[in-house]
Amino acid sequence: TGASGVVGDLLAFFAAASAAQPLLLVIDDWQWADDASRQLLQTLLQLDGGPSVLLASRPRDDGGDWVVGVPHLALSPFSKAETEAAVRRLLPLADPILAARIHDYAGGVPLFIEELCHSVSADQVLRLIDGGRANQSWLATLVVSRLERLPAHQAAVVRAASVVGNAVPLHLLAAACGQAPPPETLQALADADFLRSEAQGGGLRFKHGITRDAVYESIGLQERTALHQRIEAALLDSADQPERADTLEALAYHCRGAGHWVPAAHHAEQAGDKAMAAFALDRSRALYLSAMDALDRLSPSGRSTSAAWCLLANKLGMACIFDTLALPDALAIFERSLDLARQHGDAAVLARAQYWLGYMSYGHGQPRRGALHCRQALALATRIGDARLVAQVEATLGQVLAATCQYDEALQLMARAVAAKRAGVRVGGSVAVGSAFTLATMASALADRGAFDAAHAALAQAQALLGESTHPVANSVRNWAVMVLLWQGRWDDARQVAEESVRLAENSRALQPLAISRAAGGYARWMGSGAQEGFEQIAEAVHWMEQRRGQFFTSIYYGWLVEGCVAQHRLPEARRHASRLLLRARAGELLGEAVGCRALAGASMDAGDARRAMAWWQRAEASAQRRDSQRERALNQWCLARLLRQQGRLDDSRAAARSAAAALQGMGMVWHAGQVAALV
Repeated sequence: TGASGVVGDLLAFFAAASAAQPLLLVIDDWQWADDASRQLLQTLLQLDGGPSVLLASRPRDDGGDWVVGVPHLALSPFSKAETEAAVRRLLPLADPILAARIHDYAGGVPLFIEELCHSVSADQVLRLIDGGRANQSWLATLVVSRLERLPAHQAAVVRAASVVGNAVPLHLLAAACGQAPPPETLQALADADFLRSEAQGGGLRFKHGITRDAVYESIGLQERTALHQRIEAALLDSADQPERADTLEALAYHCRGAGHWVPAAHHAEQAGDKAMAAFALDRSRALYLSAMDALDRLSPSGRSTSAAWCLLANKLGMACIFDTLALPDALAIFERSLDLARQHGDAAVLARAQYWLGYMSYGHGQPRRGALHCRQALALATRIGDARLVAQVEATLGQVLAATCQYDEALQLMARAVAAKRAGVRVGGSVAVGSAFTLATMASALADRGAFDAAHAALAQAQALLGESTHPVANSVRNWAVMVLLWQGRWDDARQVAEESVRLAENSRALQPLAISRAAGGYARWMGSGAQEGFEQIAEAVHWMEQRRGQFFTSIYYGWLVEGCVAQHRLPEARRHASRLLLRARAGELLGEAVGCRALAGASMDAGDARRAMAWWQRAEASAQRRDSQRERALNQWCLARLLRQQGRLDDSRAAARSAAAALQGMGMVWHAGQVAALV
């Protein structure tokens, strides 16, 4: 039924169940949730009269909340008394001093307390503590030590279970062991705190994932490979099991562990396709990369392997385009794909490799390089008569050219691509998704030129195509909508949309949309109310991008930082941000250039350097003219009016202010027009 059908069925089920009686949905280990699960939860939380939800998870590494805007309860480490009670249960004869030492060293963390207490004796615990080896790195050693103290037949079951995975279906455990372990063995392993029975499903589960990982790593390569082979065979021997979607990832994992690289690649690709259909982009990325790695292990690799690798790169591109920060080193992968495609010699394979390298270059802040590869892809697609690829490349080339503000050609290409796709558009479908983002990009170009009515109309069309889709592109469309509102000076509207984008991006853990919406929301707060927290939001978001070498439209944010630093008289910081801004402008990305140059013009005039001030203003005006941005030209006139006033040229200042106010009012930039009125 597809991802949207599954989501609809689940929502209908929960709505009906909640209507019948109060319903509480409890989900443990939420830190392992994938993108699809997070999106489903987000939709579920918005369901009127839906269930209450309780999530249990480890803290996030960055200190943020797993779900934004809901109550959180942090479970504190054990108190000294609680630790002593736990120690006395696990080590009944432990003295109070030993219990206190364990508490101090384990920091009250229950898992650490358990593993220390499972050691052979109190003396061993004290030796570990006194030797400074009782930390997370020694957990694996303690686990393996406990494993080795088990009877041989019980230890063999634990090792086999670790190869099956953290969750252990009994039929796969039987296949790995050669027979089903007797109930008394399973009970003994539960008593030893290794495996416990699942409340539902009749399987087993390791008490802690760390325990499973430690046991797995302790198994020799030959034994581990043999166990993977047995489990792979059991999965393949089950009736129709290879065709069942819920076994694809397990098959890929066990084929890989068995060293069977061709089926490992095949099943990982299929599992990646399944994850992609559910919008679980993080899982699809991991699975496609696993499949590519499996193909790399084949020796020798032939033309068919190269073609398969290139196809996987294409699929990986689809999983990355909405959050290029999720794979900072992606360009090297797509460069290799292009090299393989050239060696392969097939024009269709080469066209797609050129296309994806172009798209990834654009997403990583290299629009000129992106345009070059997209043009080469377009020429190839046209030559081989692939009309669908032609429309796809034209849409992307239009987006890339919009990034470098070559608006005439960009708008023409994007309009043609949307028209070509419109006949097959289905609300929420893949064609609609692509067209929605293209329309949003068209809106950005129109807004930069001051055609705000046309921009809002294009955004409305984009939203209509998306409908209620949970596809990640919805946040990309929303972020362009925020930018249009910012450019028009509608600060409150922009802030509200940005805050919704932040919430959705945080809950889906999509870093690039999060950074963009945080920066945009911060600028809306800074400009709307002068809130210092808003300016710091921009700086923080840019820092996230820089950490991951992200450069996607960063000229916008550097321009805002220059403007804010100048306003706060933080001139050394303003110069640092300006240097980055000018580097981005040199790379062809111009959207923040005029903002920064106007701010620097004002700073120069404040410093008494009228000549330098006019030089910065002229650069801002040249940027606006190059883009044919009537919006920027009107803002430049406002800036000029302020500069002329500081020079004492009051009549010229008023004339420039009147010109700016009329232009701004005509474009619906009411806030800006009101600010200019003070100079008239």
